[in-house]
Amino acid sequence: MKRLLSTKILTDSQKKIIADTAIELTDYNAIKIAKKDFELPKNLENCIFTSQHAVNIFLEEAKKQQLAFSKIRAFCVGQKTAGLLHSNGIKVVFFSFYAKDLSAYLIDKHRSSFFNFFCGNLRRNTLPESFKTHNIKYKETQIYNTILQPRQWNKEFDGILFFSPSGIQSYVANNTIPPQTQVFCIGNTTANEAQKHSSNIHISATTSVKSVLEKVLTEFYN
Repeated sequence: MKRLLSTKILTDSQKKIIADTAIELTDYNAIKIAKKDFELPKNLENCIFTSQHAVNIFLEEAKKQQLAFSKIRAFCVGQKTAGLLHSNGIKVVFFSFYAKDLSAYLIDKHRSSFFNFFCGNLRRNTLPESFKTHNIKYKETQIYNTILQPRQWNKEFDGILFFSPSGIQSYVANNTIPPQTQVFCIGNTTANEAQKHSSNIHISATTSVKSVLEKVLTEFYN
């Protein structure tokens, strides 16, 4: 029996991926998202989102203000982020799996445009630093706080799933990662943070929970 810890509570459909295996799953939320008070700028056109959290909170506020989604052009990080925007009637001009790729696209194709960047308090510096370097005009609006929820675990796990750098920071606040424990990360950004605490790291093929779980099955049973 393999012991697996997920630092995010998984859905029933996600759990089914490992349901017929000898895996004992424990899951919890290592972080929580708290909406901030904010005002949406008027005449929104080009909007940047780097997380589903930002999209959900933006949509909630935009619907309250009866904002016309038809005028918004979205640029985002993550396939699920793009899908969430599209399903709510917002045109997604471009999405990438990583902020550095989104940055390269905007510099190449939209250098003269103005952007509204909606994000959380722990957002990475990739986009802001790139915009300043290349003189791209933008306004950043932080619309949520990521709050760490540290918890101490008194047992070892064969594998730990991480879905964000902040999830890792929350976990290591009260725990260490033993050398033999396999660490599964949702992408390179999360893996870069994990490398500070472990050298036994596996990165999912795509930035989805399903892909992370498929990586677990490959490493545990292949």
